[in-house]
Amino acid sequence: MILLILLFIALRLLFLAQSLPFMGSSLKQEDIEFILPCNSSIYCFGDILFTVQMTHAVGNDSKYFVDMPMKHSPEVVHGSWALFTRENPHPTTDQISDWVNANFDPPGHGLAKWKPSDWRPDPDFANDISNKELRQFAVDLNEIWLELARKQKSTISKQPSRFSSLELPNGVVIPGGRFREIYYWDTYWIVEGLLVSGMTTTAKGVVDNLISFVDYFGFVPNGGRKYYENRSQPPLLIQMAWNVFEKTKDSKWLAKIAPILEQEYSFWINNRTIDITLSGQTLSVARYATDLGSPRPESFSEDMATAGASTTNFTQQQKTLFSNLGSGAESGADFSTRWFDSIQDYDSLGMSGIRTRDVVPVDLNSILCGNELFLSKIFNTLGDKRSSEKYLGYYKERQRTIEAVFWDNERGFWFDYNINNKARNYNFYAPFIAPWWQKCVNTETGVPDRITENSILQYLESQGIFQFPGGVPYSLTRSGQQWDLPNVWAPATDMLVTALSRPTSSALARRLGADLAGRWVGSAYKGFAKYGQMFEKYDCDTPGEPGGGGEYTQQVGFGWTNGVTLKYLDRFGNEKSLVTRMKNIGKIESRGAGSITSVSIPVFSLFIILFIL
Repeated sequence: MILLILLFIALRLLFLAQSLPFMGSSLKQEDIEFILPCNSSIYCFGDILFTVQMTHAVGNDSKYFVDMPMKHSPEVVHGSWALFTRENPHPTTDQISDWVNANFDPPGHGLAKWKPSDWRPDPDFANDISNKELRQFAVDLNEIWLELARKQKSTISKQPSRFSSLELPNGVVIPGGRFREIYYWDTYWIVEGLLVSGMTTTAKGVVDNLISFVDYFGFVPNGGRKYYENRSQPPLLIQMAWNVFEKTKDSKWLAKIAPILEQEYSFWINNRTIDITLSGQTLSVARYATDLGSPRPESFSEDMATAGASTTNFTQQQKTLFSNLGSGAESGADFSTRWFDSIQDYDSLGMSGIRTRDVVPVDLNSILCGNELFLSKIFNTLGDKRSSEKYLGYYKERQRTIEAVFWDNERGFWFDYNINNKARNYNFYAPFIAPWWQKCVNTETGVPDRITENSILQYLESQGIFQFPGGVPYSLTRSGQQWDLPNVWAPATDMLVTALSRPTSSALARRLGADLAGRWVGSAYKGFAKYGQMFEKYDCDTPGEPGGGGEYTQQVGFGWTNGVTLKYLDRFGNEKSLVTRMKNIGKIESRGAGSITSVSIPVFSLFIILFIL
């Protein structure tokens, strides 16, 4: 009887522990030397930040306040706050709001609209599109660059302490909506769109903004704000610099920035790389891993709620959670079930169970592999054969690592590796296509041979990803997070389309890539016709409708959406399949994941085509 009672008590305590909102989660305790987001006692830590954000005194979300420039110096603002709190020891939300508005200007106050000198209303590529609707769509999207182009006012450089903005040497093209600053990986697809529009000078200036960050910080931060200083985003600077060079052929510029590009590469190798052991091999792999030990300032109240915190006397476990949240933001895909040890952990623990630091991402390691290939190209172009061969060697070694860590022979696809589970994550996420996108497949050419390609296409078909009328969702898990079903995103779409539609790909793969590009353009076109806006993300089930979920409402603009759409209009604009897709996009009915629709290639037919090829 006593044993039964003790067993009951033990089980009851276990149940209670599992049901606690945060403290019941079992976040791995790494030996992390925690840091603050930045050294600003207004924008990154301190009583003002805590009180304003926790009372939701201004704006629709936490980002609003930390984007507000100060009307006076930080010393004057701190003095004003001290006086205010003495006179109002228990201020109401309205009183706090009034104080903020008396001491801060609205977000965007330090920016001015800007018309780039190389913008033209009739870009050459648009004139080459025969279909009049698509041609007009291209012209309309080109016009949107003027809505997103900004230059910083001189007050930012003259009084930088009053702003959360980081100083920029050139004009910038912002994503749009609440995102009023430059973002690292967004810029890759924005630059691609600018180059399609013939805006090479603007694209080069935008890349030089990121170069200036590396020159100052030693790496590219997440975005152009002080509160982003201690985390980054997917490292695509080297590749966007090469894309600009290919258009400009400016070898002097390339030679000037080459050492800085190496510095950016080294940051990821030195600060985001760990060793893992698989099948007796020690392999070097990269992950997203910030050391932030406090809430993200732009998501302060949201992170505090996730941690179950009411004060800033954080426990070690809460600090570890903040580090995992910041690391998830560093991935650019904030947030997704991808950053959990399992989908079941997300279901039971919610965001408090996030374990981004445990995940070794396929796409991050593929991007680093691609960077090594592009650095080899850069130094070969500059006549530095020794450096070119060095990076080519790194590239080949990483090709082998990617195959060893991520490739699954049985399933015929790549998958993230989890260092806590010591296993791959076999759920579908669109960026798992990245080794093909980055030409980092372990072959001489870097792209799959026909047997491997066939395996990949069979896997993609088995997941039903070609059936969604609005494009491929980031994942097939409906979690309520924005980087999950049903949201379709420009970066993940472009990884798939670029991989499938390479000239070396089979006719079937190229057709599938063109079809996915058509779905993307058709959805963007339908949304633009209905709402007059380009959205940050779209719904895979209902073409033209904006996506949803996550920490903030849907945003319009939108930088990378414009860039990818312009890229596809340029490449596929005269292909019959894209024109047909645009016209018929609203007629396709979605039946949800797991079923084969009329727009999907039946599995049997796929096998026949693969056999013939």
